Amino acid sequence: MNRRHDHLKTSLMLFFSVWVYGCSRPEPPIAQLGKSVLTASELRRSISYTSPEDSLTKVALYLEDWLTTAALYEQAMREDIDKDSLTALLIEKSRRKIIAQRFVDKKAAEAAHAGKFAVDSSEVMTYFGAHSNEFVFYEPQFRIVRAYAPTQDAIFALRQKLVAGEPADAVLSEAARMPLMTNINLAQKKFSTAFFPIRQLQLESEVLRGLLERMRPKDVSPIAKLNDSLFVVLRLEDRVEQGMTKNFEQAYPDIQERLRLQKEKEFFNILVRNAKSNAEAVK
Repeated sequence: MNRRHDHLKTSLMLFFSVWVYGCSRPEPPIAQLGKSVLTASELRRSISYTSPEDSLTKVALYLEDWLTTAALYEQAMREDIDKDSLTALLIEKSRRKIIAQRFVDKKAAEAAHAGKFAVDSSEVMTYFGAHSNEFVFYEPQFRIVRAYAPTQDAIFALRQKLVAGEPADAVLSEAARMPLMTNINLAQKKFSTAFFPIRQLQLESEVLRGLLERMRPKDVSPIAKLNDSLFVVLRLEDRVEQGMTKNFEQAYPDIQERLRLQKEKEFFNILVRNAKSNAEAVK
């Protein structure tokens, strides 16, 4: 176990040194097992990450998986599994699928860059006019203002503003100016501008969930203490019930996505038809 840990640590250090500083000579292997070699180029193209911490985790997980696969592959090669007729057939099938998918991905990327999948507002409006009854809420959804504060006095002041009907943006902007409260309050703005199912609101407790389910529009909840330095209060701006029809604004993202997918499907079908036609022509 320690040897594996040391191997991973060494590989990580080597990988990041090659990645950061580059190398004009052939890349040294990040990992090697038998004749199998993992290069920095392969590793770079095999992982995606959102932060340095995330990249370390992704690299470590990929290395573990690569070492497992490489060990099994090396053993299989020693036992001549690659010479088996079924193995050859499966490899060829995989090769065809990979090349075909790469071709589709390339053409789709070119089409997207050219704006062929773009959907404008006039298309959305026309579609909504013909299909408005298709767009309904499949579960209750809520639009809320939720504000956090570090002290009971501060949260009480915010609650008073909510009760007085002050706009959501103004309340959340004031809450965001409190020490250590910026990110948590700014993150709440999206919940005040669109409807969300209760499961997506990330409520901190079943008590808050129960309160929200019983609230009516413009009701303000009691103050909830999450810990000694964090308090929360919320106001229900509006709610929609299951089965209610969406208006144009509410249905817009759904229609936009539906039309985009239709264009992508049509593009794929044309691509396949042309490919089949070209294949027939060279018989």
